[in-house]
Amino acid sequence: MRFGDLSAWATKLSNSIREIVLVGNHVSESIDLDTSTLNLLWREPLFEQLIVNVYHLGEGICAHVDLMRFEDGIGIVSFESSCVMYFT
Repeated sequence: MRFGDLSAWATKLSNSIREIVLVGNHVSESIDLDTSTLNLLWREPLFEQLIVNVYHLGEGICAHVDLMRFEDGIGIVSFESSCVMYFT
């Protein structure tokens, strides 16, 4: 868990996320981003908090409610395997 002053790899990840979303939105109309989401993509840094979790087969994050301070957005990146998440 890291708050502020992110590592170089996290900053690169942030820049890659921004580029993928913006290029993907430009290329494909299927990515539906509202104005507030697009505005967030220009924030510097894109994110300033980071939590990295490692889950083994069959494990995952438990149901929970995020704090209101995260109301502007939460990003999720899954490496090395597919990930299905259900939000309610």
